[in-house]
Amino acid sequence: MAPYPFPDSHAPVGSGIYYAIRFAPPPLRADLSLVNALYRSIVEIPDQCSEAAVAMQKLGWWQRELQRSFGGHADAQHPVATAAARLLRQHGIEEIFFEPLFKVTAQMIGGVELDDEAALERHLQARGASFGQLMAEVAGADADQINHARALGSYLAEAATIGDIGADLRRQRVLIPLSRLERFGVSVASLQTGNGQIDALLNDAIGRARQRYRETLQRLSPDAALGPLLSLAVLAERLLTHAERDGAQKLLQQRIELTPLRKLWICWRCQRGLC
Repeated sequence: MAPYPFPDSHAPVGSGIYYAIRFAPPPLRADLSLVNALYRSIVEIPDQCSEAAVAMQKLGWWQRELQRSFGGHADAQHPVATAAARLLRQHGIEEIFFEPLFKVTAQMIGGVELDDEAALERHLQARGASFGQLMAEVAGADADQINHARALGSYLAEAATIGDIGADLRRQRVLIPLSRLERFGVSVASLQTGNGQIDALLNDAIGRARQRYRETLQRLSPDAALGPLLSLAVLAERLLTHAERDGAQKLLQQRIELTPLRKLWICWRCQRGLC
C-alpha cells in the first residue's frame, strides 16, 4: 500500500504541523501525517459545521467508521480511518483509545463551559494528551517518552485555549474555568466584550501553561524521540510570548499567527537540538 501523502490538507505547507513533520526522519513522515489527519478529522468537526445537529451526525459517522476500521469490516470506507487503524494496531492502540476524544469533541459542539480546574484538566487530557501519544507512538517512543508526549500534548491544548480564546468565545465556548473567572472578578459577558481584568486573567493562564511546559521539559532526556511535538511546543511558546505582548484585546479579535518563515526556522532548530 502506498504511504499516506505528506503534505495534505491537514498539514498544509506553511502550517506549524507541516514544518514539525517535515523535519522528522523521512521514514516517519507519512505515518505522522496519517495520525495527524485522523486526529484533525475528528477535532475540527465542531468548527467545520455551523449547525450542531450536522456536527453531531458527522462526529457519529466518524466514530462508527473507526469502529468498522479497527474491526476490519469490509464496509469501512474512509481511507484515513482504515489506514490509521492498521497503523495504530501495530502500536497496540485500539478503537477504545479514541472514546475520550470523541466525548470531548462532542462537548465542543454547540458551546461548552468548564466549571473548574479539574474539568479543564480532563479537557486537556482528552483533547491534547491523546494527540501527543498518537504522534509519539508512531515515532517509536518508549513508555517514559509516551508519558512526556502526553504532557506536551496537554500543554499544546492549554496554549490553544489561550490563542483561540476569541474564536472559541464566538462559538460559545468558555475554556478558561468559571472558577478562575470568578477569582479574577470576570464574568462570561465581560470576557466576551474584553472588559474587566481580562489581561490579568490571560496572563495568569499564560503563566500556568508555561509552568506545565517547563515542568515537562525538565523531565525530558536529551535523546527523547519527540521531535515533532517539541517543535510544536516551542511554536506554542512563541505564540504565548506574542499573546502576552499584544494583550487580551487583540486575542479576542483575532488569532495570533507566526509567519511560515518563522515556523520553518524554529522547527529546523528544534530538530537539531538548538531550541
